[in-house]
Amino acid sequence: PLVLGTAFVDTTNDGVARAGEGVAGISVKLTHVSGFSLTTTTNAVGAFGFEVYSKGTWTLTLDGKASQVVVGDDNVKVDLVSGAVRTY
Repeated sequence: PLVLGTAFVDTTNDGVARAGEGVAGISVKLTHVSGFSLTTTTNAVGAFGFEVYSKGTWTLTLDGKASQVVVGDDNVKVDLVSGAVRTY
C-alpha cells in the first residue's frame, strides 16, 4: 500500500488541493515503530508518497507535525492543509 498526500494552503477553504495551492519542499518523514524510516520532500505541486511493505503503525511527520497512521491493505492519505495534518 501507499502512504500519500499533499501539502497545500487551502485558499478556497474547500478542503481540496487546487491548482496553485500546493507547497513544494516540505520535509516528510515516515517512521515505523521498529525505528526504520523513509524521508522525502514534497514535489512542485506539494505531493508526496511512500510505498510501504510493512503493515502496522507508522509516524508520519510533515513539516515538523507528527501524526500516527496505521497501514493495512489499503492506501492511506494524509494531507498538510494550511499547517494542519489531516488523515483520511
